[in-house]
Amino acid sequence: MKFLVATGALFLSMTAMAGTTTYNIKGMHCGACAKSIEEKVCTQPGVTECKAQLTKGKKNMGSLTLTTADESTLTADKISELVGEAGDYTVVKTPAGKAKKN
Repeated sequence: MKFLVATGALFLSMTAMAGTTTYNIKGMHCGACAKSIEEKVCTQPGVTECKAQLTKGKKNMGSLTLTTADESTLTADKISELVGEAGDYTVVKTPAGKAKKN
């Protein structure tokens, strides 16, 4: 019984630290761009879900939605760096109140 309680507490603490954030990315224009960003960012330790995609109706814009097991694993600066390493892409700062974070 003690093992079950400890396992449940560990699960709850891991869940509480998880976070999902969406980043706007400038410079994306095709599916290969999204794939390149995913290959660079989604393979990082601590990433549990990750999806890059083009933004409909906006030229050269896309988004990266990223869920990490622990929000301290990847900082916003590190994500910006990785996105830049994937190609000629830039994480665009979103106005206050517009960032999507769960």
